[in-house]
Amino acid sequence: MIRRPPRSTLSSSSAASDVYKRQINRNNIDINSYEQVLKESNCFEPAMQPWVLDIVSPNWKMLCHDNGSFIMPLPVRQKFGIQYITMPIFGQKLKILSDGTKPESIFDIVRFLKRRFLRISINIDCPSPKTKGFSDRSTYILPLNKTYEEIWQDMNKGHRKNIRNASSSSTIVKSPIGTSYLFGMKEELYAQKGVKFSDYDKSTLSNLFEIALNQHKSPYYIVFHDKIAVASAIFVRIGNRFVIESAVTNFGRKTNAGYLLLNQFIKDNANTQAILDFAGSSIPSIARFRKGFGAIHQEYTNFMWRWL
Repeated sequence: MIRRPPRSTLSSSSAASDVYKRQINRNNIDINSYEQVLKESNCFEPAMQPWVLDIVSPNWKMLCHDNGSFIMPLPVRQKFGIQYITMPIFGQKLKILSDGTKPESIFDIVRFLKRRFLRISINIDCPSPKTKGFSDRSTYILPLNKTYEEIWQDMNKGHRKNIRNASSSSTIVKSPIGTSYLFGMKEELYAQKGVKFSDYDKSTLSNLFEIALNQHKSPYYIVFHDKIAVASAIFVRIGNRFVIESAVTNFGRKTNAGYLLLNQFIKDNANTQAILDFAGSSIPSIARFRKGFGAIHQEYTNFMWRWL
Protein backbone atom coordinates (compact mmCIF):
# COMPACT_ATOMS: atom_id res chain seq x y z
CA MET A 1 0.00 0.00 0.00
CA ILE A 2 1.23 3.54 -0.77
CA ARG A 3 1.02 5.62 2.36
CA ARG A 4 0.37 9.34 2.20
CA PRO A 5 3.15 11.29 3.94
CA PRO A 6 1.91 13.25 6.98
CA ARG A 7 1.28 16.92 6.27
CA SER A 8 3.65 17.75 9.09
CA THR A 9 6.55 16.40 6.98
CA LEU A 10 5.83 18.73 4.07
CA SER A 11 7.46 22.14 4.09
CA SER A 12 5.60 25.01 2.46
CA SER A 13 8.36 25.24 -0.14
CA SER A 14 8.00 21.59 -1.12
CA ALA A 15 4.22 21.66 -1.51
CA ALA A 16 3.31 22.21 -5.14
CA SER A 17 0.59 24.61 -6.17
CA ASP A 18 -1.24 21.72 -7.81
CA VAL A 19 -4.04 20.68 -5.45
CA TYR A 20 -3.51 16.97 -6.12
CA LYS A 21 0.24 16.50 -6.57
CA ARG A 22 3.16 17.70 -4.55
CA GLN A 23 6.93 17.45 -4.39
CA ILE A 24 8.65 16.47 -1.16
CA ASN A 25 12.24 17.53 -0.56
CA ARG A 26 14.76 14.80 0.29
CA ASN A 27 15.14 15.84 3.93
CA ASN A 28 11.37 15.58 4.45
CA ILE A 29 11.03 12.03 3.10
CA ASP A 30 10.47 9.18 5.55
CA ILE A 31 13.06 6.80 4.11
CA ASN A 32 12.02 3.82 6.25
CA SER A 33 8.43 4.11 5.01
CA TYR A 34 9.59 4.53 1.42
CA GLU A 35 11.83 1.46 1.64
CA GLN A 36 8.86 -0.51 2.97
CA VAL A 37 6.80 0.60 -0.07
CA LEU A 38 9.61 -0.54 -2.38
CA LYS A 39 9.69 -3.91 -0.63
CA GLU A 40 5.91 -4.36 -0.82
CA SER A 41 5.96 -3.34 -4.49
CA ASN A 42 8.82 -5.75 -5.26
CA CYS A 43 10.64 -2.81 -6.86
CA PHE A 44 14.39 -3.25 -7.42
CA GLU A 45 15.04 -0.57 -10.04
CA PRO A 46 18.33 1.18 -9.15
CA ALA A 47 16.95 4.67 -9.79
CA MET A 48 14.19 3.99 -7.25
CA GLN A 49 16.49 3.06 -4.36
CA PRO A 50 17.13 5.82 -1.79
CA TRP A 51 20.74 4.74 -1.16
CA VAL A 52 21.47 4.95 -4.89
CA LEU A 53 19.66 8.28 -5.32
CA ASP A 54 21.49 9.81 -2.36
CA ILE A 55 24.76 9.16 -4.21
CA VAL A 56 23.94 9.81 -7.85
CA SER A 57 21.24 12.48 -7.44
CA PRO A 58 21.57 13.97 -3.93
CA ASN A 59 18.94 16.67 -4.58
CA TRP A 60 16.24 14.15 -5.47
CA LYS A 61 12.65 14.76 -4.47
CA MET A 62 9.50 12.66 -4.22
CA LEU A 63 6.47 13.29 -6.40
CA CYS A 64 3.24 12.06 -4.84
CA HIS A 65 -0.50 12.41 -5.04
CA ASP A 66 -2.06 14.26 -2.13
CA ASN A 67 -4.13 11.20 -1.23
CA GLY A 68 -1.09 8.89 -1.33
CA SER A 69 -2.32 6.90 -4.34
CA PHE A 70 1.05 7.07 -6.12
CA ILE A 71 4.67 8.07 -5.55
CA MET A 72 7.70 8.42 -7.82
CA PRO A 73 11.15 9.87 -7.05
CA LEU A 74 12.43 12.75 -9.15
CA PRO A 75 16.16 12.93 -9.96
CA VAL A 76 16.52 16.69 -9.64
CA ARG A 77 19.77 18.54 -10.40
CA GLN A 78 20.61 22.21 -10.25
CA LYS A 79 22.83 24.47 -12.38
CA PHE A 80 23.19 28.23 -12.00
CA GLY A 81 20.33 28.12 -9.52
CA ILE A 82 17.97 26.48 -12.03
CA GLN A 83 16.52 23.07 -11.21
CA TYR A 84 16.02 20.46 -13.91
CA ILE A 85 15.30 16.73 -14.13
CA THR A 86 17.71 14.28 -15.72
CA MET A 87 18.41 10.60 -15.29
CA PRO A 88 21.57 10.08 -13.21
CA ILE A 89 24.76 8.37 -14.38
CA PHE A 90 23.64 5.11 -12.75
CA GLY A 91 19.92 4.51 -12.89
CA GLN A 92 18.03 3.40 -15.93
CA LYS A 93 14.36 4.09 -15.33
CA LEU A 94 11.78 5.10 -12.73
CA LYS A 95 8.52 3.41 -11.80
CA ILE A 96 5.22 4.98 -10.84
CA LEU A 97 4.32 3.14 -7.63
CA SER A 98 0.55 3.08 -7.30
CA ASP A 99 -1.80 1.62 -4.72
CA GLY A 100 -3.95 0.34 -7.58
CA THR A 101 -6.99 2.51 -6.91
CA LYS A 102 -6.41 4.67 -10.00
CA PRO A 103 -3.29 4.32 -12.19
CA GLU A 104 -1.66 7.71 -12.56
CA SER A 105 -1.53 8.98 -16.14
CA ILE A 106 1.93 9.64 -17.49
CA PHE A 107 0.45 12.68 -19.26
CA ASP A 108 -0.72 14.12 -15.93
CA ILE A 109 2.74 13.62 -14.44
CA VAL A 110 4.51 15.19 -17.41
CA ARG A 111 2.09 18.13 -17.43
CA PHE A 112 2.81 18.73 -13.74
CA LEU A 113 6.60 18.59 -14.25
CA LYS A 114 6.58 20.91 -17.28
CA ARG A 115 5.03 23.65 -15.14
CA ARG A 116 7.90 23.43 -12.64
CA PHE A 117 11.10 22.54 -14.51
CA LEU A 118 12.71 24.22 -17.52
CA ARG A 119 14.34 21.01 -18.75
CA ILE A 120 13.29 17.37 -18.39
CA SER A 121 14.83 14.10 -19.50
CA ILE A 122 13.25 11.20 -17.68
CA ASN A 123 12.81 7.46 -18.22
CA ILE A 124 9.67 5.77 -16.90
CA ASP A 125 8.83 2.07 -16.85
CA CYS A 126 5.65 2.17 -18.94
CA PRO A 127 4.64 1.85 -22.61
CA SER A 128 5.43 4.87 -24.77
CA PRO A 129 2.40 7.01 -25.66
CA LYS A 130 3.90 7.40 -29.19
CA THR A 131 3.44 11.16 -29.21
CA LYS A 132 5.63 14.28 -29.24
CA GLY A 133 8.37 14.25 -26.61
CA PHE A 134 8.10 10.51 -25.94
CA SER A 135 10.31 7.77 -27.38
CA ASP A 136 10.93 4.06 -26.85
CA ARG A 137 14.00 2.77 -25.02
CA SER A 138 15.17 -0.83 -24.71
CA THR A 139 16.84 -3.01 -22.13
CA TYR A 140 17.48 -6.69 -21.47
CA ILE A 141 17.24 -8.83 -18.35
CA LEU A 142 18.24 -12.44 -17.80
CA PRO A 143 16.44 -14.41 -15.06
CA LEU A 144 18.84 -17.01 -13.66
CA ASN A 145 16.22 -19.40 -12.28
CA LYS A 146 17.32 -22.21 -14.62
CA THR A 147 20.29 -24.53 -14.28
CA TYR A 148 23.52 -23.35 -15.88
CA GLU A 149 23.24 -26.13 -18.46
CA GLU A 150 19.78 -24.90 -19.50
CA ILE A 151 20.95 -21.28 -19.72
CA TRP A 152 23.98 -22.42 -21.73
CA GLN A 153 21.72 -24.11 -24.28
CA ASP A 154 19.62 -20.95 -24.58
CA MET A 155 22.70 -18.92 -25.53
CA ASN A 156 23.52 -18.04 -29.11
CA LYS A 157 25.91 -20.54 -30.75
CA GLY A 158 28.37 -17.76 -31.45
CA HIS A 159 28.35 -16.76 -27.79
CA ARG A 160 29.10 -20.32 -26.70
CA LYS A 161 32.00 -20.49 -29.16
CA ASN A 162 33.42 -17.16 -27.94
CA ILE A 163 33.19 -18.29 -24.31
CA ARG A 164 35.08 -21.51 -25.09
CA ASN A 165 37.78 -19.61 -26.95
CA ALA A 166 38.16 -17.02 -24.18
CA SER A 167 38.32 -19.74 -21.51
CA SER A 168 41.40 -21.26 -23.15
CA SER A 169 43.46 -18.06 -23.04
CA SER A 170 42.20 -15.91 -20.13
CA THR A 171 41.66 -16.22 -16.39
CA ILE A 172 38.77 -14.69 -14.47
CA VAL A 173 39.00 -13.63 -10.83
CA LYS A 174 36.17 -12.78 -8.47
CA SER A 175 37.77 -9.99 -6.51
CA PRO A 176 36.90 -8.41 -3.14
CA ILE A 177 39.23 -5.46 -3.78
CA GLY A 178 38.39 -1.99 -5.06
CA THR A 179 37.28 -1.16 -8.57
CA SER A 180 40.43 0.60 -9.83
CA TYR A 181 40.69 -1.74 -12.84
CA LEU A 182 37.14 -0.88 -13.87
CA PHE A 183 37.77 2.86 -13.61
CA GLY A 184 40.99 2.63 -15.59
CA MET A 185 39.25 0.79 -18.41
CA LYS A 186 36.33 3.22 -18.41
CA GLU A 187 38.65 6.19 -18.67
CA GLU A 188 40.43 4.55 -21.61
CA LEU A 189 37.13 3.74 -23.34
CA TYR A 190 35.71 7.24 -22.85
CA ALA A 191 38.91 8.82 -24.17
CA GLN A 192 38.78 6.67 -27.31
CA LYS A 193 35.19 7.72 -27.98
CA GLY A 194 35.87 11.37 -27.21
CA VAL A 195 33.36 11.27 -24.34
CA LYS A 196 34.07 13.34 -21.25
CA PHE A 197 34.40 11.33 -18.04
CA SER A 198 34.05 14.22 -15.61
CA ASP A 199 35.52 14.37 -12.12
CA TYR A 200 31.95 14.55 -10.80
CA ASP A 201 30.98 11.32 -12.58
CA LYS A 202 34.15 9.60 -11.39
CA SER A 203 33.53 10.61 -7.79
CA THR A 204 29.86 9.62 -8.01
CA LEU A 205 30.58 6.16 -9.43
CA SER A 206 33.46 5.63 -7.00
CA ASN A 207 31.16 6.28 -4.02
CA LEU A 208 28.43 4.09 -5.51
CA PHE A 209 30.76 1.17 -6.17
CA GLU A 210 32.37 1.40 -2.73
CA ILE A 211 28.99 1.21 -0.98
CA ALA A 212 27.78 -1.50 -3.38
CA LEU A 213 30.86 -3.62 -2.61
CA ASN A 214 31.13 -3.07 1.12
CA GLN A 215 27.51 -2.66 2.25
CA HIS A 216 25.50 -4.55 -0.37
CA LYS A 217 27.89 -7.42 -1.11
CA SER A 218 27.96 -6.77 -4.84
CA PRO A 219 30.27 -9.16 -6.75
CA TYR A 220 33.18 -7.78 -8.76
CA TYR A 221 35.02 -9.70 -11.48
CA ILE A 222 38.28 -9.12 -13.36
CA VAL A 223 39.47 -10.99 -16.48
CA PHE A 224 43.25 -11.33 -16.94
CA HIS A 225 45.16 -12.28 -20.07
CA ASP A 226 48.85 -12.98 -19.45
CA LYS A 227 48.49 -11.23 -16.06
CA ILE A 228 47.10 -8.08 -17.70
CA ALA A 229 43.55 -6.98 -16.82
CA VAL A 230 41.45 -6.87 -20.00
CA ALA A 231 37.87 -6.73 -18.65
CA SER A 232 36.12 -6.03 -15.36
CA ALA A 233 32.61 -5.59 -14.04
CA ILE A 234 30.72 -4.90 -10.86
CA PHE A 235 27.24 -6.38 -10.49
CA VAL A 236 25.46 -3.93 -8.19
CA ARG A 237 23.13 -5.95 -5.96
CA ILE A 238 19.64 -4.59 -5.28
CA GLY A 239 17.50 -7.30 -3.73
CA ASN A 240 17.67 -10.24 -6.14
CA ARG A 241 18.61 -7.97 -9.07
CA PHE A 242 22.22 -7.52 -10.19
CA VAL A 243 22.88 -4.49 -12.37
CA ILE A 244 26.04 -4.74 -14.45
CA GLU A 245 28.52 -1.89 -14.87
CA SER A 246 31.44 -3.10 -16.98
CA ALA A 247 34.35 -2.15 -19.22
CA VAL A 248 36.56 -4.07 -21.67
CA THR A 249 39.90 -3.00 -23.20
CA ASN A 250 40.57 -3.16 -26.93
CA PHE A 251 42.62 -6.33 -26.42
CA GLY A 252 39.85 -7.73 -24.22
CA ARG A 253 37.38 -7.32 -27.08
CA LYS A 254 39.71 -9.21 -29.40
CA THR A 255 39.99 -12.09 -26.91
CA ASN A 256 36.23 -12.14 -26.08
CA ALA A 257 36.90 -11.30 -22.43
CA GLY A 258 33.43 -9.75 -22.03
CA TYR A 259 31.80 -13.05 -22.94
CA LEU A 260 33.90 -14.90 -20.37
CA LEU A 261 33.12 -12.38 -17.65
CA LEU A 262 29.34 -12.59 -18.08
CA ASN A 263 29.42 -16.35 -18.42
CA GLN A 264 31.22 -16.67 -15.08
CA PHE A 265 28.64 -14.52 -13.30
CA ILE A 266 25.84 -16.57 -14.86
CA LYS A 267 27.52 -19.82 -13.82
CA ASP A 268 28.00 -18.55 -10.24
CA ASN A 269 24.36 -17.51 -9.88
CA ALA A 270 22.45 -20.05 -12.01
CA ASN A 271 19.50 -21.91 -10.50
CA THR A 272 18.72 -19.04 -8.11
CA GLN A 273 16.14 -16.24 -8.05
CA ALA A 274 18.80 -13.75 -9.22
CA ILE A 275 18.08 -11.52 -12.22
CA LEU A 276 20.91 -10.10 -14.33
CA ASP A 277 20.01 -6.57 -15.40
CA PHE A 278 21.95 -5.37 -18.45
CA ALA A 279 20.95 -1.75 -17.70
CA GLY A 280 19.77 -0.95 -21.21
CA SER A 281 21.24 0.16 -24.49
CA SER A 282 19.70 1.13 -27.82
CA ILE A 283 22.98 0.52 -29.69
CA PRO A 284 22.25 -2.46 -32.01
CA SER A 285 25.61 -4.23 -31.52
CA ILE A 286 25.35 -4.05 -27.73
CA ALA A 287 21.72 -5.19 -27.85
CA ARG A 288 22.71 -8.23 -29.96
CA PHE A 289 25.51 -9.07 -27.53
CA ARG A 290 23.12 -9.07 -24.57
CA LYS A 291 20.32 -10.86 -26.38
CA GLY A 292 22.77 -13.61 -27.32
CA PHE A 293 22.95 -14.74 -23.69
CA GLY A 294 19.25 -15.58 -23.83
CA ALA A 295 18.19 -12.28 -22.26
CA ILE A 296 14.62 -10.98 -22.43
CA HIS A 297 13.87 -7.72 -24.25
CA GLN A 298 11.97 -5.02 -22.34
CA GLU A 299 10.85 -1.54 -23.37
CA TYR A 300 10.33 1.64 -21.40
CA THR A 301 9.62 5.29 -22.17
CA ASN A 302 11.81 8.36 -22.37
CA PHE A 303 10.34 11.84 -22.19
CA MET A 304 12.42 14.87 -23.19
CA TRP A 305 11.38 18.50 -23.05
CA ARG A 306 12.96 21.88 -22.60
CA TRP A 307 11.40 25.30 -22.32
CA LEU A 308 14.06 27.05 -24.41
